Amino acid sequence: MASQTSIGRFSLDVVFALFLINGVVIGATVLAAIAALGSSDRDPWLGVFALGMSTFLPSILAWIASGVRSFMRPRDAEVRLGAMLATAHLLVWALLVALGSYSGISNPSGWVLAIPMLATAVYGVAATALAVRWFLYRRRRFPGQVAA
Repeated sequence: MASQTSIGRFSLDVVFALFLINGVVIGATVLAAIAALGSSDRDPWLGVFALGMSTFLPSILAWIASGVRSFMRPRDAEVRLGAMLATAHLLVWALLVALGSYSGISNPSGWVLAIPMLATAVYGVAATALAVRWFLYRRRRFPGQVAA
């Protein structure tokens, strides 16, 4: 039977692996969205829409995993930070979808497109940094540092 420490470490591995996957997907799609915005023969909303849709599932999974871990074991501040960042990221996209759906904006200005792209890029960098910090530094010291 597995010990509580190994179960706690495994659950943190899952949470931070989801953040790492999320950060990598966001990095790739931000670059694709920037390329789509720079292209003159494409609708700029296509790149932003692709960015939002490709980050939705990994963000939801990371949000759920970090939220569950935060409620079950609230001692890890980085998991709580990740949960808050994922919540903010999902709220930005929910507001963007609501703005597009209910305001009737068919051709938005550049800043309307730049805000969610910038917020998503910041979230991707933060999620990746949290995951890299876990896997490179904190995971090695887990039993003595974080109570499982």
